[in-house]
Amino acid sequence: MPDLQFAPGTGAFAVMRMNPVAMVRHLGDHEATRAANDLSPNCKSYIAFVDLDSVLPFPGKPWYGFTVYLVGPCLPPHNCDFMTSEMCIPIFPNASHPEGREPVRPQPVFPFDNCYIWSGLSMKIRVCSGPDGFDWEHTILLRAEEHVKWKHYKSEDILRRICAQRALASQSGGSPHVAQTLQVDESADDTGSMYANSYSSYSSYASEYAGSEPVNETGLFSYAAENFELQPLFQLRGDLESAYLKQDDIPNPMHLLEECDAITRIIQEARVREPSLPLLTVPNPVSDAARPGSEDGASIRSWLSKIKPLRFHTPKVRKVRRQLRNLLRLPLPYIPVWP
Repeated sequence: MPDLQFAPGTGAFAVMRMNPVAMVRHLGDHEATRAANDLSPNCKSYIAFVDLDSVLPFPGKPWYGFTVYLVGPCLPPHNCDFMTSEMCIPIFPNASHPEGREPVRPQPVFPFDNCYIWSGLSMKIRVCSGPDGFDWEHTILLRAEEHVKWKHYKSEDILRRICAQRALASQSGGSPHVAQTLQVDESADDTGSMYANSYSSYSSYASEYAGSEPVNETGLFSYAAENFELQPLFQLRGDLESAYLKQDDIPNPMHLLEECDAITRIIQEARVREPSLPLLTVPNPVSDAARPGSEDGASIRSWLSKIKPLRFHTPKVRKVRRQLRNLLRLPLPYIPVWP
């Protein structure tokens, strides 16, 4: 039986591919839809490590939010947005690293021997939900000890980036936030210089747009302070081997920044042409479940009905319960409290 889940799990590696057409569907803009259709064939499949739920998952949602770290078939480009080639963690059986870092060891074994988790390239993404859920039976995971190892290396790399930003800000006499432009080394890998403008454009516009009008839902299960329209929307699979991805075909994560930059421009230009285009509606599954006849509510109730109550009737549990009951029946000794 496959391990079907209504939402992807965390602490796992997955293959993801952006869906530009779905990202512009809510706009209802023909020109944006045509541009997204033209972009779609050029979107590649990338490997990512799914780290955190950025939006609380709940059955019946059209998409789920996650923070992912991109996996590359090579070292990161040097000195790209304060990211250096050392800011990565090898994935066993790959054991090569400029500073000799010990690789993380997923379970089961990772099928490629040339991959790194890039510490400096995390993204908040949305994952399309599927009618049959997500098959998580053959997912490659980082267990507790390996996950702690990765967190330790990642924290070291984050601290390095912060120190580099502050150093540049102090030299320029500005604040650390001013130092968010890319500094691409001329001698670096050509992929770093090729997509430097894409990273700058996507990052600056996404951060600017995130502070605009919020989505129209509030509450525990939706985040009104964040606009999800520009968060890339992906199709995601948990089984790396079934994705028919060969080692030589694993794309450089820097290419994904170019894809994100392209869909960002499409949405931005559509809103410039027609400012009254609708915002992305973020459904609230809790309020939807309360409405009679709601499809989301029906799916939530269906999912909840499949949960079996916990029953503690094993022989060992019954024995412990019986011993505790007998212990409580013992007479308490007389303890004088006054002379």
